[in-house]
Amino acid sequence: MYILFFYLLALICSLLRYRSFTDTPLAYFPLLIAYTLFNELLGFLVSEFPEFSFVDQKQYANHNTIIYTIYSVIFHLYVFWVYKKVLAQDKHKMIAKAFFLMIIPIYLISNWFQDILHENFYVAKTLSSLFTIIIVLLHLRQLETTAKSPKKINLMFWFGLGMLLINLYMPIFMLVGNLWTEWYYTLHLRTVLFVIVATMYCLFSYGFLIHKRWAFN
Repeated sequence: MYILFFYLLALICSLLRYRSFTDTPLAYFPLLIAYTLFNELLGFLVSEFPEFSFVDQKQYANHNTIIYTIYSVIFHLYVFWVYKKVLAQDKHKMIAKAFFLMIIPIYLISNWFQDILHENFYVAKTLSSLFTIIIVLLHLRQLETTAKSPKKINLMFWFGLGMLLINLYMPIFMLVGNLWTEWYYTLHLRTVLFVIVATMYCLFSYGFLIHKRWAFN
C-alpha cells in the first residue's frame, strides 16, 4: 500500500500548480491521478476482503482484474487524446487518433476470448503500451526539434517520460506474468513494477512543481 503515497504526492503537486496548466490538455490529469489512487485502493480491498468481491464464488473472491482492465482502457484513451492535442504534424495527430479509436475494439475482442472478471487482458494491454511508446516518442522528438524553450520546464516532457517509463515495462510485466509465471516470481517483476510506478509518479510530481506554462507544448 506504500505506493499510494506516490499517487497522493503527485495529486497534491498537481493541485498546487493546477492554475498553471488548467487551459492545457493536461487539465484533466489530476482527475486521472485521483482515479488511479482510488482504483488501487479498491483493488487492495477486493484482494484482501471478500466483502468487496465482484463475484459470488468464494474461490474467486480476490479477483480484481476487472477494475484494472477498465482503468487501462480509460488511461490509454486519455493519453492518446492528450497527444492528439499536442502533436503538431497532421500525420502524427492521425496516428494518435487511430490509436484512440483502436483501444475499445481491442479490449472488446479480448473480452471475446477471455473472462474480464478472472483474466488479465495481457494482449490488449501490451498493444496499448506499444501504441503509447510510439506516440510518446513522436512527441519527444517534436520537443527535441521544434521546442523553443528548455524541455525540463515543459510539463509534457515529464508526462512523456513517465508514460515512456511505464509503457516500456508493461509488455514485459504482462507477457511474462501471464505466459511464463515462474519467471514472473523468479525475477520479482511485481516489485520492479512498484519501483517503476513510484519513479513515474515522482517524475510527474517534479514536473508539476518546476514547469512553466509558457513552455507548454
